[in-house]
Amino acid sequence: MLMKKMLFSIGYQRIETVDKLASILQRREVKILIDVRFKPCSRRDGFNKPNLKAALRKYGIDYIHAGETLGDLVRITEPEIKGLAEWYQKKRLNLCLLCVEEDPTKCHRKFEIPRRLPRYDVEVRRLKVDWAIETVRNGSQQYYGRRF
Repeated sequence: MLMKKMLFSIGYQRIETVDKLASILQRREVKILIDVRFKPCSRRDGFNKPNLKAALRKYGIDYIHAGETLGDLVRITEPEIKGLAEWYQKKRLNLCLLCVEEDPTKCHRKFEIPRRLPRYDVEVRRLKVDWAIETVRNGSQQYYGRRF
């Protein structure tokens, strides 16, 4: 199934393994995972930056760490948001933002990044562990698609 280019967001809190994460990403044809954790480390070894990068490569998914610019609420500037929007618009691929927190109402993936990207005609859709997608607009969520 080929879908139109999308920018997704996901939290790995309830995802047990990198293989499961990769399966979710592949289902939505994500080609680049953008890690927005300020410190890309985890108690779960597979989700540490070097291990995650290597594991995703096996699935044909590129890994980019952007925590220095997109990982800290007070440091996310408008030029950084605009830069992400412009970079995404130039890509012809599905991309996904990654953080720990599954619930975006508790994470900057909702309050900072998706809230500000619509200014640049970019919409973020939240991937859930059960394959559902939510559209995040201006801090509110709307389900679309169906759950499996």
